[in-house]
Amino acid sequence: MTAEAAETGENRQAGNLPRCKATCLDGAPCKAAALPGQRTCLFHSPDAAALLADARKKGGLTRAAMLLPVALGIGELDWQTPAGLVRIMAAAGEKMLAGQLDPARARALSEMAGRMLAALSGQVMEERLDALEERISRIVGLTERQVAPEAGEDT
Repeated sequence: MTAEAAETGENRQAGNLPRCKATCLDGAPCKAAALPGQRTCLFHSPDAAALLADARKKGGLTRAAMLLPVALGIGELDWQTPAGLVRIMAAAGEKMLAGQLDPARARALSEMAGRMLAALSGQVMEERLDALEERISRIVGLTERQVAPEAGEDT
């Protein structure tokens, strides 16, 4: 079979694919099919290296984001409420102790959830403080009017 014949769609459909000419890390010849018009496969092609690295990055991030709630066994992740954040930290700790979640990932999740919890707690405390200050100013305003003499009255 000639190199030109090997590249035709007819030969490719029949399974007569030219093999990659590259060598794997273990020294064995690569068994993957060569890309059309090239001597190497997708994984050994210098032209596809950047494209492949980008695809790996995107694929890994997407897969991790999709699998994280499943890995933790808690359904959808709730990053907006203190109860949801506590669930994330507890699930990460339990899965790590059971050997089902890498300690580095569990630590990262707990760190993020802990920082979010601190931020939310600060926000809640600020809202409560604002409400108390408003109530106090209303009470003080009433008291001052009750204690202060009316204009034109003698004390």
